[in-house]
Amino acid sequence: MFKDPAWDPRTLDFDSHVALVDGRDEHRILDATQTDLGGFVNRGGKLLLYQGWAENGIPPRNVVNYVASVRASTRNANDAVRLFMIPGMGHCGGGDCATTFDMVAAPERWVTSGPPPASLSLQPSRGPPPTPTGPATRDRGDGRVSVPPGERTTTPRTGETD
Repeated sequence: MFKDPAWDPRTLDFDSHVALVDGRDEHRILDATQTDLGGFVNRGGKLLLYQGWAENGIPPRNVVNYVASVRASTRNANDAVRLFMIPGMGHCGGGDCATTFDMVAAPERWVTSGPPPASLSLQPSRGPPPTPTGPATRDRGDGRVSVPPGERTTTPRTGETD
C-alpha cells in the first residue's frame, strides 16, 4: 500500500488514506467513477456490463447506480450501454441460478451488425436445465427481481433511477 512495503495496516486512517489513493493512477484505472462516457459513446463505443444479484464482494446496487448515473450524464447512453443483472449469480459466476453464458456473442453481434442485446441466454450452473418458455426475469426497479421458475433469460436494466 502506498508503494511502501513497510506500511502497517494497523495505522490505516480511512478518510486521509482514501484521499491519498484517490489521486493515484491506479484509482483512475481500477475504479469506475467516471460517469460521463460521452467520448466513448461518440466514437461508437458499446458497453455491456453484467453482475450477479448474489455478488458478495461488490454490492450489486453499485453497478445499477453507476449505470443510472452514466445514463443521466452521457448523451445517447441508452443506445450504447446495457446492464444485465443476473439472479443468483455470485462473483463472475457460480451461485444458485443460471450463471453460464456466452460473453462474446451478444456484444459481437451488437457491434458488428445489429441492435443492442435484449437478453442473454443463460445455462444453469446446477439443477435441471432451464425451460425455454415463460416471461424473462425482470428487475422490478426497487432492488427486487421477479424470477419465474426455470427461466433462462434476463433483461437489461433500463436505467430508471430508484
